[in-house]
Amino acid sequence: MVGILVLLKLALFAATARVVDFPPTCDDSCRASYKQTLPLDSGLWENPDISSHPLYSTPENLDDYSVGSVIKWQDELASTASESFWVPSGLSLSRFSYVSQDVNGTLLPATAYVLTPYHNSRGNDTTFPVVVWAHGTAGYTSQCAPSNDKRLQYHWQAPFALAQQGYVVIAPDYAGLGTTIPNGFMYNAGIAHANDVSLAVKAARAHLHNQLSNEWVVVGHSEGGLTAWRTAQREADQKRAVGGFIGAVAISPAMEVMSLVPWVIEKANGGPFQEVFIPYMLRSIARLFPSFDLAKYATKKLIDISELTTNGYLNVAIPLLWNMTLADMYLNDANFTSAPEVHQWEQQYHGNGSHELGGPLLVLHGGKDFILPHMHIEKIFDEQCDAFPKSAAQYQLLPGLDHDGVIQASHSVYFPWIADRFNGKKMNSGCNKGRIHPATQRFSTVEQVWMSGWQLYVE
Repeated sequence: MVGILVLLKLALFAATARVVDFPPTCDDSCRASYKQTLPLDSGLWENPDISSHPLYSTPENLDDYSVGSVIKWQDELASTASESFWVPSGLSLSRFSYVSQDVNGTLLPATAYVLTPYHNSRGNDTTFPVVVWAHGTAGYTSQCAPSNDKRLQYHWQAPFALAQQGYVVIAPDYAGLGTTIPNGFMYNAGIAHANDVSLAVKAARAHLHNQLSNEWVVVGHSEGGLTAWRTAQREADQKRAVGGFIGAVAISPAMEVMSLVPWVIEKANGGPFQEVFIPYMLRSIARLFPSFDLAKYATKKLIDISELTTNGYLNVAIPLLWNMTLADMYLNDANFTSAPEVHQWEQQYHGNGSHELGGPLLVLHGGKDFILPHMHIEKIFDEQCDAFPKSAAQYQLLPGLDHDGVIQASHSVYFPWIADRFNGKKMNSGCNKGRIHPATQRFSTVEQVWMSGWQLYVE
């Protein structure tokens, strides 16, 4: 089996090398890195050509569907779950397409997957409790949908672990990943992603009828942490809420990232920028706002190479972009932060600012997060609490953990928190902040095995 996988990867490597037209700005090192890393990512795709899969196609009569309705539902066979995907023993996998909407209310096709536990620990005659998993950065194009990832992207970091706790896990891809939409995937657009979350719940309820509890919690990391927070805000709007929302867990939330650009510049101090996410945001802004000319703010090298990175996951993006300097990437000292289109995107799509919460919020952040410093997130949390002092919100710092390490390390924190919500335990109104005290100072800080390809470049 190992030999077959190696041969498949080599074949994909050769095919990739033949078809890619590398830009002049991608030197020999860049080309070698791309050829080495793309097979690591594309080898994780369940379907190499997602456009050929009927689940991900958009019906011509999309406008005839209502918001939150199911377009197509696909219960996967046991052999598909265990061979085409890497779903653990006992869990059942379904995938479905449904109708979401953008920030303006325009109907959009979206996709999601569902994990169902082996049995209902609450009893055969009752409903499964529901947790929605909101993923972090998966990539930029439709091929990178978590529902097309053999590991379902976050694997044991969250969705498998949650399902094995007895929750039905609903995991939206976000519109534009999996499906094709007019302006392409809207990266880190928290308000749009929150629509995808709530409407995935509505769609799953419609299909599974009495199998799901009305109550649900959303958990997310990074881009998904932002999404979880924005979902809590969306569900406060009674005109748009799907109902039953009882809490959100935001892990390492990617909030108000554009305001961190000066910090990134200072941290780099003329050296490698070590930042791969802002280029994704700028590409999305350029698609959403035609007046935003990316060539006025980004170098041709960044534009060319970030285009290459969209062909894969972070295995491709990190080695290509990680060591680029400010001068390699941006013009005029990254003055794109003052562009009116960026400010409009921050308000209309990302969702900057404090808003009322529709349920309890738990924010978890690592003390050694080198992507999103904990001081930044704590400041946003404080602003939320100043604006809405009666919010039932809690912030917990996890010392010694980075952006990703906090995901699994915090299981012992947020699993009981979720259980309390489903058991009807109320959180007192008002905000509080705390710190988790590790039992020892010799804990592992490495994401093992499942993310080894990515770890190679960030350690």
